[in-house]
Amino acid sequence: SMDIKNKTQFTPSAENIFTTDRGFKHYKRNPTAIEKRLKKYIPILNLYRRIRRYETQPEFDLQIQFSAPKLIYGNNFQEVSEYDFEKIVSELHIKLYFMGIHIDKDRIMNARVSAIDYSKNILLSKGLNSSMVLNQLYKSIDTNNLYDFTQVIFKNGGQTLHIHSNKFEFVMYDKVRELMQSKVSEKRSVDKQPYIQFSLLDEIALVDNYFRLELRLNTTKVIKEKIKDFAPDYVEVIPTFKSLFNRNLSQQILSNYWNKQIRQRYIQTSWKEENYYDKVIGIKALNPNLSENQLMFISSVNEMIGSVGIQSVRSTFGWIGKNGYKWSRIKELLNKLQTPTEKLYIIKDIDSQLKEFSLFRALPNALQEFTNYSNMLNNDKYE
Repeated sequence: SMDIKNKTQFTPSAENIFTTDRGFKHYKRNPTAIEKRLKKYIPILNLYRRIRRYETQPEFDLQIQFSAPKLIYGNNFQEVSEYDFEKIVSELHIKLYFMGIHIDKDRIMNARVSAIDYSKNILLSKGLNSSMVLNQLYKSIDTNNLYDFTQVIFKNGGQTLHIHSNKFEFVMYDKVRELMQSKVSEKRSVDKQPYIQFSLLDEIALVDNYFRLELRLNTTKVIKEKIKDFAPDYVEVIPTFKSLFNRNLSQQILSNYWNKQIRQRYIQTSWKEENYYDKVIGIKALNPNLSENQLMFISSVNEMIGSVGIQSVRSTFGWIGKNGYKWSRIKELLNKLQTPTEKLYIIKDIDSQLKEFSLFRALPNALQEFTNYSNMLNNDKYE
């Protein structure tokens, strides 16, 4: 059952929710200024009153928005799995109770999910940083103009990449610098309710190889669609909190999305800055079957992509729409091209850690060497 004792905490006040003559009404409850100042993590609440067509009695729906790791750890650098589910439910139950909202634990466990974010933190190897990886991905992913693909760069050097439509969003970003940026302007933050983590910045401000992936599914219909596309083993799952809070499901949907929508669209282009002449000579040596014209053409294309990215090059030369076949031929040649730079090195950490899907249980430490990250991970695997 559900009982809301304190209806005045909503904006506008929900005291009239049972007496208003309006068919639809939306009441919102965000963290207050005092709760933010005290670094209290509070779920965001949306209360809805609706009257369906041909119905006379209103329906009431309470939407609870929260981050599971922030709920129990106070941050989302640490990661959770089914092992934490009961603790998360208990903590949410207690939080809601002190907000004057009484909901049975069973109802929380079996609540219908209307939106969910599946995410993974990636620790990049020594010698790499998030900025390098994000720059290369932005230049070298061929989205084929199917979705909006945008890059946002912060003044502090951090950045985010967004692949999105009205139905879902895939976000890749520099986790630490994004948090630093959100302290300056919370409105521009990728992360919701970042204030809970600001105290961590003294410990992790120097870390620049903490990379994050998020697949954000915005409706129940989209959740079902993306599970069908990227996690077919779970296609029969009913979208409840308990059933969707599943580590194997999370791994399957994130790994398959990465492999099909990013990895397979990743064009092999050089990412290291080097003399153009030396680059052409290196390509010539590794690709003796190229004619002089092919060598000069593909070297120029490779250089332009490395400079401004695939989307800009395709748009400039009109290799889109009915002329997309021209790009298909060039892409085929690029993928076969051997170059002096080991281009896959820059994304190998994402490949391997999505495959392993080990959980980060400890916070990153700016003073610790990241060459061996196994001590930060919970290596227990599901059978």
